[in-house]
Amino acid sequence: MKTLGLLLFIISFFTFGSFEVLAQPKVYPVLSQQVDSPELRIQDMLMNFLNPHIDDAVCNYYKQILTVCPTVYLISLM
Repeated sequence: MKTLGLLLFIISFFTFGSFEVLAQPKVYPVLSQQVDSPELRIQDMLMNFLNPHIDDAVCNYYKQILTVCPTVYLISLM
């Protein structure tokens, strides 16, 4: 009985272990090929220009409540 179980284990090991998995790699676009729209560029420039002013306004608003100024992260979800 043990030899039958061992024999089945060895056969299943070689049977299932011999399958080769061929996975296709994901193709990601090269960053140099991605082009932003003019509207997105203007939005990025505007947010980069306004970010220090937004940080100052948030810090002034919370300065009596908090001991450390909160950090504002401007994340675009487009």
